[in-house]
Amino acid sequence: PGVTIVTDPESARRALQVLRGLADRPHAWDTETTDLRLGRGAAAQSPVTHGSVVCATCYCGDDVDFGSGPRLFIDNAGPAAGLLAEGFREYFEDPAMKKVYFNYSFERHVLRRHGIRLQGFYGDAMHLARLYDTSLASWEGQVQA
Repeated sequence: PGVTIVTDPESARRALQVLRGLADRPHAWDTETTDLRLGRGAAAQSPVTHGSVVCATCYCGDDVDFGSGPRLFIDNAGPAAGLLAEGFREYFEDPAMKKVYFNYSFERHVLRRHGIRLQGFYGDAMHLARLYDTSLASWEGQVQA
């Protein structure tokens, strides 16, 4: 409940119509990937050269309705493979549309691998968390791959 799932060009057009109607506010985005080994050491891979986006999610506020509620899930795997690039490239490359990413540097690289050159950067949640409280990054050096 509350999640609109986009799996084809028609549902992508409907979602884009809602997103374009919300140009006055930022849109929060995150992606999930496959075929990418994160971590440290020789086995680690970079999103610059590895990985595929399997889905993207967006949230613009509880008052938004993409069709089944305020949460947008865009499938980009299986039968929907390529939907992000085909249906959403123009949106992601539009500098007038304000976008906040969970981890901009990562999203930028993996979406670029799908031919999408991000524009309209408005914020990065991980960076803002570090600015708010620099101790939040203290665990990063302790991560084991």
